[in-house]
Amino acid sequence: MHTPEQTIVALSTPPGRGGIAVVRLTGPGALACAREVFNMSGNNRIDPGRSVLGTLRSRREEASFDTGFLTLHPPGRSYTGEEVVELSCHGSPAVVEHLLAELMAAGAEPAEPGEFTYRAVLNGRMDLAQAEGVRDLIDASTTLAARVAHEQVRGTLSRKVISLREELIEIICRAEATLEFAEEQDLFTSDEGMPQRIRNLEEAVGRFVAGYRRGRLLRDGARVVLAGRPNAGKSSLFNSLLRWERAIVSAVPGTTRDFLSERIDLDGIPVTLIDTAGLRAGAEGLEGEGIDRSRRHIEAADLVLLLCACDDAPDAEELRLFQDCADRALPVASKADLGEPRWAGEAPFDRAQRVSSVTGQGLDNLRAAIFRSLASAPSLSHKDVLISDARHHEALLACSSRLARAREAIESGATEEITLNELHAALKHLGEITGAVSLDDLYDRIFSTFCIGK
Repeated sequence: MHTPEQTIVALSTPPGRGGIAVVRLTGPGALACAREVFNMSGNNRIDPGRSVLGTLRSRREEASFDTGFLTLHPPGRSYTGEEVVELSCHGSPAVVEHLLAELMAAGAEPAEPGEFTYRAVLNGRMDLAQAEGVRDLIDASTTLAARVAHEQVRGTLSRKVISLREELIEIICRAEATLEFAEEQDLFTSDEGMPQRIRNLEEAVGRFVAGYRRGRLLRDGARVVLAGRPNAGKSSLFNSLLRWERAIVSAVPGTTRDFLSERIDLDGIPVTLIDTAGLRAGAEGLEGEGIDRSRRHIEAADLVLLLCACDDAPDAEELRLFQDCADRALPVASKADLGEPRWAGEAPFDRAQRVSSVTGQGLDNLRAAIFRSLASAPSLSHKDVLISDARHHEALLACSSRLARAREAIESGATEEITLNELHAALKHLGEITGAVSLDDLYDRIFSTFCIGK
């Protein structure tokens, strides 16, 4: 990362051809640098927050190469907290490349990934959790994921963490008081409420941790694999869940020789749906290779839809497959338009979801069952305070562990110093989420995952 005294520049809109492109500068010399290449039209003047029309010119050739707008955001009222200038031009890759080159020749340095948001954190415009919400908002692949990330940018997650930290700080202050007033032994070691307060905090952190699985699904999505024997109706169901004809469907068994995958939005969860080759013993050649790939996808799946047609019966291979992935398998009775399953009531397919890709029977129920299996919840809302970042999850787990050790220390009669050491460690782990503790290496690791220009 550059020092705050340096002015940085980057393209903030996606690269490539487009109607418009925005190049952003931030730092103490942002406006001066922009004025080197921007000539205002007529009697215009630069007012904060107001776009000004002008031309973009080459400094050495004294020739303009585009018409565009300059917008100034003054310190304290900008995204980064510093002086920010945005230059809007036509979205020609040649124009953008030339504009960036001219700005760098005028003294701006090319920004590193996440450096604009990094400066916003340094200048107190947002905390670390909010900054990560910006990254997740840009990467969101469903509307619900975007809404959850937006709530994080607004500080919903941060306020929850701050509330937990305030309670922990109160506990620590009480423990510290014991060391200051050693004669008041009952203040801490005999206080039955202290272990309970720590236990209550443990439980609050635990409830927070429990939302990680759902938060991770919103951010990273899930892999759902359709598996079963040839001609079990996998490709037809694949098309029905996608709501368009992606896979070739044929009455001839073994039509699907390789896997197909597509992304769908399942009530806010980004799901990669994978149609696999039919499983059968003794397959060779291309079909055998397809089956091997099917097994690898099944092993890596978050959920396996195990299909068996209603006019067929599960064989030993399907029963064995169900046992191998019982904790993430959802049995499906396909081709329900053919009537009641021949194997109705036989475990584990006695709880199978009955569906028909021909009539649409049971498809909505199947979608709901997939959602419940993945999210372990009847619904998800952007108002839920969810953690989706593995870093947050690890910090909360570490905090919970330290709180448990502090409580056990009190209950076993350990010294206040030992208990305080655990409590301070728990506080440090909570602070890592919002950046309440200064960790330069942590900042570098996080902001390196951002796109350039944000």
